[in-house]
Amino acid sequence: MLVAPEAPPNHGTVLVTCEETRYVVDASILHSTPLPLHESTPTGVAHPAWGVHCSKCEGPWYIRWRPLHRPNGMDCRLEQMQVTREDFREYHEHTRAWSGFNYELHARVIRGESIVGVCQGQRVELDRTGGVGHTPLGGDDRMRVLIDELGMREEIVHRLPLDTPTPPPPWSRTAQAAALENRG
Repeated sequence: MLVAPEAPPNHGTVLVTCEETRYVVDASILHSTPLPLHESTPTGVAHPAWGVHCSKCEGPWYIRWRPLHRPNGMDCRLEQMQVTREDFREYHEHTRAWSGFNYELHARVIRGESIVGVCQGQRVELDRTGGVGHTPLGGDDRMRVLIDELGMREEIVHRLPLDTPTPPPPWSRTAQAAALENRG
């Protein structure tokens, strides 16, 4: 899955075929019900907090969803509909050097009619009306939200590293300019 034309794949999603219909069932996008992919008709899951919209545009599929760090929405393109295990491993290895999720914790769960999660040092809630709430997490707040609200095991939460601000992607003009500046 790609978020920009120049970006390499940075997310693998799950596609399932059932009774001749292909579905997206993505645990990170967390859209609550399988998303059917129809060649000629846009599809979606209608919900103010976790709703998604999916359509084809000049070939590829695009999924518009609301990640916690971009609650106004983000388009992701399905670059390939089928990959081998070896391809998946190779793509995954490429994300070790840089991915938008390598530096800061991104965790979300559906609670009632809302999405609650932790992202970029904040508790973020996408509520049942589509509204967004941000609460900075200081001290032990992050641990409390992860354990009490997201249901993570305390042993796992204690092993999570602290967030590091995500640097610009290495292929971006910003990163390339910084690299040139550091050399000279």
